Amino acid sequence: FSGLVGQIWMYRKQSQIMSESLRISAQQAKAAELAAIASQQSSDALMNGDRAWITVESAIPSPKLYPLWEGSGPVPTDPNSLNPFSHGFPAIIKNVGKTPARVEEVYIQYLLLDQKPGSLPEEPNYAGVLNEQSFLLSPNQDTSVLAFLSTSGGLLTMNQANAIYSQQAFLYAYGVVKYKDVYDREHETRFGYVYDFPQGGLINFEQ
Repeated sequence: FSGLVGQIWMYRKQSQIMSESLRISAQQAKAAELAAIASQQSSDALMNGDRAWITVESAIPSPKLYPLWEGSGPVPTDPNSLNPFSHGFPAIIKNVGKTPARVEEVYIQYLLLDQKPGSLPEEPNYAGVLNEQSFLLSPNQDTSVLAFLSTSGGLLTMNQANAIYSQQAFLYAYGVVKYKDVYDREHETRFGYVYDFPQGGLINFEQ
């Protein structure tokens, strides 16, 4: 009987040792997991601090409209209104980060709509690639791209221009630039501008 009691005690002791060993192993595994997460976060922070950052701005903050003279009314004094003038949105794409960026795709839409800014869908339609050929942008380097108005030939009639002046119609420029940083990570910059024409004021692009 005493031998049986000794065996039971030994089994219990072994079980306790095994449980303690498993507990220590679990703690070590958790510590290793936390260390790996901390290391990844530190690495991500380092890469984010050194990565490329792309911005997109309007090259002309206050552009002018040149509605096409259609043969009625006073003859415009500006020669641009006497000849077909294609309106475009000139955008400046700039790398404001610390390392080069490879721009993969540029989408820009320049539209005339009768919808007010607050009534537009949350997810714009980015159909239509303006530039499919990738190119590099070094830190503080920029490049310009031009998207023409979606109206016929990019032209504006006098009625369309008057609708913009009276806030019955709006000019929108929006898009997305997709690019990669030096760590081969994918990023995108989305942007949107609308003509703001306060009564008695100048036309300005508002982001």
